[in-house]
Amino acid sequence: MTQKSIVQEINANPNAGWQAAMNSRFENYTVRPLKSDFNHSDLLLTAQRGFLCINISLSVNDLLSCCGFMCGDGCDGGYPIRAWQYFVQNGIVTDEVTNYNACDPYFDDIGCAHPGCEPLYPTPQCEKKCKAKNLLWDQSKHFGVNAYIVNSDPKDIMTEVYTNGPVEVDFTDFAHYKSGVYKHVTGDAIGGHAVKLIGWGTSDEGEDYWVCS
Repeated sequence: MTQKSIVQEINANPNAGWQAAMNSRFENYTVRPLKSDFNHSDLLLTAQRGFLCINISLSVNDLLSCCGFMCGDGCDGGYPIRAWQYFVQNGIVTDEVTNYNACDPYFDDIGCAHPGCEPLYPTPQCEKKCKAKNLLWDQSKHFGVNAYIVNSDPKDIMTEVYTNGPVEVDFTDFAHYKSGVYKHVTGDAIGGHAVKLIGWGTSDEGEDYWVCS
């Protein structure tokens, strides 16, 4: 979807509650469909992809497979800030979601299992080569500029989102969410979940919430 089509769709909706407008920062950019989540480490880059001010799609599995101990334990979990640091220091290649001449040597269905579901998959091996024969893996990487942690105070997070765009956050449950404003009710932590935080709001009942994807 293009920025223009999103603005038109919002403004044509009488129940939207707000008016959208074009922003020159996002001119010529498109919104790609979200990929199906796998496990925590697989989510690190899935969440990351929405923050980048570059019109490319990066390989989830290149990070998952090649970051190694720096990021965590592959399909068994990882650390979001280290994934960002890997992106800055080592770079990540493109995937073939929108570019058939991309480097990504992996297939889209390779990855980790959903938590609590079978079967469980091993972490893919780091291939260090490109699917497209005319590309070299180490010359096909894109790099981040900086990796940093935002203070957990809600006002600081809001400022970051408003100023620089979405942030990556994580929490420890969410397995049975269906609709509405989610909040933890009962039960122990079952694992980590990294998501892209894109905004915030207040419900008709006066309950503050974050908007994530």
